[in-house]
Amino acid sequence: MSGRPLVVESFRLDVEQETPFSAFYHHEFLPAVLGDAGGVRDTWRYQEHQVTGSLRYYRKQFFTIHECDARADAEALIEILRQRTADGAMGVWAG
Repeated sequence: MSGRPLVVESFRLDVEQETPFSAFYHHEFLPAVLGDAGGVRDTWRYQEHQVTGSLRYYRKQFFTIHECDARADAEALIEILRQRTADGAMGVWAG
């Protein structure tokens, strides 16, 4: 028995960007992406904790994991994410 395909997004943010990025990502970007993508069963978002060292140079790591119904759905989601990044939908956080 094979499992469902996963699509993983990964990015880093400066600590002071976390709040505005989370508002944008949760309320604008992610709903738009999931509205365009069919076959996404579940989505989880994880963030790094346990900060050590100087916050001056710290960039927090984030992961978003999408569980898709089929490989074709995962491939379509990847293309939607690529398009939205290329067309500027990620705003100041693209890069």
